[in-house]
Amino acid sequence: MKKILKYFMAALVMSTAASCVNLDEEVYSYISQDNFFTSEEQVAIYAGRAYTSLQNWGSEQSWLTMDMLLGDEACAPINPEGAWNDNGRYKELQEHRIPTASKLNLMTWDFIFDGIAACNDVIYALENSKFEFDGRARVLSEIRVLRAFFYYIAADGYDNVPFCINKLDTSYPKPQNRAYLFGWIENEILTNIDNLADSRETNYYGRITKGVANTLLTKLYINAPVWGQPAQYDKAAAAAKAVITSGTYSLAANYKDNFIVHNETSPEAIFAIPYSTQYIESSDNAFCLFALTLSANIAKKKYSIGDGWYGYVGQPDFIQTYEEGDKRLTDTYLFGQMYDKEGREMSISIKGSKDPVPYIIDPIFPESDFVNGRSELEGAFLHKWEYQNDGLLTSYKISMENDIFIFRYADVILLYAEALLRDGKGLDALALDGLKQIRKRAGLEEISNWDLDKLYIERGHEMALEGWRRQDMVRFGTYQNTWWAKKERTPDGKVLLPIPSEILNANPNLVQNEGYK
Repeated sequence: MKKILKYFMAALVMSTAASCVNLDEEVYSYISQDNFFTSEEQVAIYAGRAYTSLQNWGSEQSWLTMDMLLGDEACAPINPEGAWNDNGRYKELQEHRIPTASKLNLMTWDFIFDGIAACNDVIYALENSKFEFDGRARVLSEIRVLRAFFYYIAADGYDNVPFCINKLDTSYPKPQNRAYLFGWIENEILTNIDNLADSRETNYYGRITKGVANTLLTKLYINAPVWGQPAQYDKAAAAAKAVITSGTYSLAANYKDNFIVHNETSPEAIFAIPYSTQYIESSDNAFCLFALTLSANIAKKKYSIGDGWYGYVGQPDFIQTYEEGDKRLTDTYLFGQMYDKEGREMSISIKGSKDPVPYIIDPIFPESDFVNGRSELEGAFLHKWEYQNDGLLTSYKISMENDIFIFRYADVILLYAEALLRDGKGLDALALDGLKQIRKRAGLEEISNWDLDKLYIERGHEMALEGWRRQDMVRFGTYQNTWWAKKERTPDGKVLLPIPSEILNANPNLVQNEGYK
């Protein structure tokens, strides 16, 4: 088990398995209110329940994979074995034709609102406990900002969402729109930020700190016009600069260092979700990208891990946007000649071929193969996160050991530069130096005449597959465009996601987004 956090990490990676393996655990719901907590350790572990809800971010059907398939970075065509059709639900994402009954959309919604409910529960318990300790205000502030993060994701995806911050309120939540939530989220962060830790020492890895709060403010402010608010690029730049000048974070020497198996020491980690192959048992909480993308052949012979599900691949159009020599291309997508774990060239038997042929993956293939079925030699595997070769991953134990960085330092540098450019202020030394470093470690020459178009491309390649592409495309005005297998422009009413029909039917206060009525 990773021994990074004293209390929160224990809750984060152990709570998933605790009900199965720890028969002597304390069941807090059976403890009287007066004795709800008797130690700071109990408080921290209980508060960790809210953080644990984040782990679904990287599972098969949640926000990260939804974001990948809604944007232009990845796709899930029918594979060579005829799988991944699922009545066209992945092509619906690619074409932005999401039905209100979409299971993938419902799982995304549940991830967000399960997280909000967990935060409400922890805040109520802490506010009503008589146990006092020095870090009480800090823990409360952390969970309040975490709840604001969940509402930020909700508003960004759906706009009008049910709003409830009181655990005891049993009425149907009334919806609040982006205009209201913008002010509420901003106020929650600004009210609580001074109570947060300003270090990234091990006790605060994976927790809400000042760096997390300022990064969330940056994202809130830079997307203000998308949310129908006045432009606030000066505020976005100020919040990003607070992260950059804090002295807490820096760029990793190598891009891939952010995504290696044991990446918890990366200097770019602002807000991390810790994962553990050994301690995370549920597939609902697992970071399982290897299973989503790898074929069984590659999984076994290259990595010695359980069967891959042979689904997600890089989208050809996006792959072709990389500059020649950009190391991030092959750090993110696996294609070309395949090698086994001993470094030997692999071959493969394919349909219509008498003898095995070299296993050479072509990342560029026709959009017609989305529904016709791609061949064994088509479609780049996703491998931005290093796949471990330690024998721990199997067909049944599928959580990778790599942590996911929801907020990463390079992201903040790019947002800072964008805010300055959008505000008509050019680039100051801090932004320019950071952009130079990002380009240099990618093996690329400096750009002296930055503009928003160039920054958009740079941002796409630096942040590929990290869960922010849809938001970036909306902000830069490219989300509605046509691409590869998406042949029709997205209607204005379908930039937002639909409120799941199951949720809509359960709450009479909710109204479906206009494009899905």
